[in-house]
Amino acid sequence: MILQERFQKALRMKGFAVFLMALCCCLSGTQGDHDNQKACCPSDTCSLMKELISIAEKLGSMGEKLGTMGDNLRLMETRLQTSENEVEELKRLTGGRPQVAFSATLWETGDAPGNTGPFTTPIPLQYKKVFSNTGSSYNPATGIFTATVKGMYYFHFTMMNNLNTPPNSVVCLTKNGQRLVSVWDTVGTDAHDSGSNAVVIPLEVGDNVCVELQANRLVHDDIMNYNTFSGFLLFPMCKHPSPLAQPWPGPGCRAHPLHTLSAPGMTPPEAPPPSTTPPPGQDTLKGKVRGVRERKHPMTRAQENRM
Repeated sequence: MILQERFQKALRMKGFAVFLMALCCCLSGTQGDHDNQKACCPSDTCSLMKELISIAEKLGSMGEKLGTMGDNLRLMETRLQTSENEVEELKRLTGGRPQVAFSATLWETGDAPGNTGPFTTPIPLQYKKVFSNTGSSYNPATGIFTATVKGMYYFHFTMMNNLNTPPNSVVCLTKNGQRLVSVWDTVGTDAHDSGSNAVVIPLEVGDNVCVELQANRLVHDDIMNYNTFSGFLLFPMCKHPSPLAQPWPGPGCRAHPLHTLSAPGMTPPEAPPPSTTPPPGQDTLKGKVRGVRERKHPMTRAQENRM
């Protein structure tokens, strides 16, 4: 259909060009008769004909470009519709809540068992064999987890020493280059030790978390997968740390579409009970009424005594 439309446009442009050429020839013949046929194609007429032909060619080129732009626009609309459908499907599957979780190990299938390191500077360990990566926030090529949702996260990592006596293994979990927790094994005669550590931390969108092998240290791994790195989102967070700071979910949650949703297990706080403090002036009025009633009571009792 698109090729047919382009062909028809080209035919119309060519027909227009032929019409212009015929018109110019007629003008040329008329001009030649008046000039006693001294010249079959006067210079003014030829120039006009060339300009008209040039304009026709430019119009044809512009038509082709517009057709190409239309094709690209339709392609972009198709891709946009596909993306919207994928987002809606993801929302349906996740219930509208962000889901972020990953787990990976240092040893990749096919690698030879052995040590990683030593290096002259601390480097992120690249846990290349990925068991899961929901949300695609973990990059196995760099070993770095990048937060795509603001929230509270849990991270856990394990380490196996370098199987030498004495051992020489130190790894640390870092956030944006700042060391948080670590696992050490640098003293002892047992060469088959392993350790682990974990942390729960808040992350902003774009924060990076990784496990670093410290300078001049080593870790050992093989098919048993001793060295692992895992983490997941506990719950998203609003701008305000406390949900009681403002009505749920509050303006702070609208910065990200997914932040407007309550986390699993969390419910909006109940609305505070209505205030019992009377408006200004009302308490004074009630006081006056109470005073009148109190003054009436002794009078009533006196009347009753006389009766």
